[in-house]
Parts: sequence; structure tokens; C-alpha cells
Amino acid sequence: MNGSSALAPLAARAWIALAIAIGATAAAYALSYFRTLRKIAEAPDIVPGSGGARWLPKFGNSLQTAIVQFSIRTLFRSRQHRVVLAFYVGVAFAAMIFLLKSSVARQISSPSAANPWHQPGMPLLASSIMLMGFWVLGVRVVFSLPMDLPANWIFRITPVREGADCCVARRRSLLVLAVLPVSLGSAVLFLSIWPWRAALGHLLLLALLGVILSELFLAGMQKIPFTCSWLPGKSNFHITFWLCIALLTQLVARAAEYERRLLANPSGYAILLAVLLVVAVCVRWRNQSDDTALVFEEVPAWKLITLKLP
Repeated sequence: MNGSSALAPLAARAWIALAIAIGATAAAYALSYFRTLRKIAEAPDIVPGSGGARWLPKFGNSLQTAIVQFSIRTLFRSRQHRVVLAFYVGVAFAAMIFLLKSSVARQISSPSAANPWHQPGMPLLASSIMLMGFWVLGVRVVFSLPMDLPANWIFRITPVREGADCCVARRRSLLVLAVLPVSLGSAVLFLSIWPWRAALGHLLLLALLGVILSELFLAGMQKIPFTCSWLPGKSNFHITFWLCIALLTQLVARAAEYERRLLANPSGYAILLAVLLVVAVCVRWRNQSDDTALVFEEVPAWKLITLKLP
């Protein structure tokens, strides 16, 4: 502390020890990340939790109500599904922290008011968009994991109608469990700190984004949530995380800055709203016209066995 030269060798050793400790810690965390995270997310055992929602409203006809209520109760009961969903939501919150604390984001937003949180700014806009995207993605992923395969017989022996009714039920399940929570939370936040016109404008765009993402994730094989067999080994959580940090965060930040400018321009906002409405109608029409058969088993192509009959 007094600048004695006799302490210089000890200081050098201290720096070396600190570097070794930091390197060893980083290596341990990296090994745990790649080895343990996939095992947690893809473990076959599903332990039901205690309690859950006892009363739920109707969501259409009997088939749609049954599938939506089954999806809600399954997510509330299954710890493993909640862990997988929490991972995706955690990635979204990590990106939100980066956006809200980054000096680069504050330079891009460049608010003119004294308090930047009480007017539309890029960090909050981008954070809500990021949360909506990853929440919808996480719910779609947990839908593909079965709750209990031996219990799927109740859906197999029941004459479940394929086509439009099943697609509507799947859509409503995704909207209730993904789009609705983010929309309600964003409404409470933005209506309390922003002018109501700007808050409502962003909430409308955010809801349309959630609807579009939901429709895109519904494309493909038609499955009832939590009932189709699942082939492990296809998750790439570590790639998703770094892709989000490296690329997706920057793209969302630029899109949020563009939206911030349009919120102050009524004509530009109307054009953006019309474009999103057209996209939402197109993707919904595509899913409504899909008559794919209902699937309960996911089988890899290389395991399909044919008799090669003419």
C-alpha cells in the first residue's frame, strides 16, 4: 500500500492466481453448461406438481375447451415443462437486461425528455418484443414434449376431429399460454409509464407480432399439445442463447428504434399496422386450409420400414 518494491513479486503471483481462478471457473461453467443443460431439458421423467387451476373458462366448443384446458393444466402440473419454458424466458430476460443496461442502446434511443422511461424508447420496446418472441417459442417447444405417453390412449380412442377444429384448439392454447401473459404484463407496464396513445399503439403491434409468431409455429404436423411422442437429442439451447446475444438482439433493437419513430408518425404507423395485419391474415389462412392428419408418434425417417409392395 506504501509502494514498497518488496511486494511486487507477491502482487505478480496474486495476478497469476486470479487469472488461473477466473480461467478455471469459466471452464467449469462452460462444461456444466454444455453437459448439464441439455440433460435437464431432455430428461424423460416428468414429475407432476401439486395443486393447479381448478376452474377454467370455456374456449369454444367442447373439443377446443378440452384441449385448451388440458394444455393449461398440464403446464401448471409438470415441473419439467416449466423448467424448459423458464429457460427460454430466462434467455429473453437476459437479452432484456442487456438492452436496458447497455450504453449502446441508450445512444441509439437518444431520448429528448428528462426521464427516458416515461416516453417510448428503444430499450423498453425491444425488451417487450424479445420477451414476446421467446415466450411464444418456449411454449411451442414445451407443447412438443409429452406429459405421459401411457395416458395418450384417451386421445387415441376418442374420435378427435382433425382439420380446422383441432387447429383452432392448438392456436387458442398457444395464445392463452404465450401471447396473453406477455400482452397483459406489457399493458400494465406501458400504460402506467407512457402516454396512453403510444402505449396502445405499441401493445397493438406487440399483440399482432405474437399472433403472427403463433401462426408460424403452428405450421407443420398437427399435434395435440403434450400428447405426441418426442425424440430427444434435437435441442440446441446453447446455440439459441449465443445466436440471441450475437445477432437477434441487434436486429430487435433496430426494429424497435424503427417502431419508435413510427409511433410519432401516424401515417407510417398505419402502414406498418396494415402490413402486420395482412401477414397475420395470410398465415392464419394458410393454417386454416391445412388438412394434415393428426399425429401422435414422431418417428425419424430412417426408421420407417416399408414392405416395398407394388
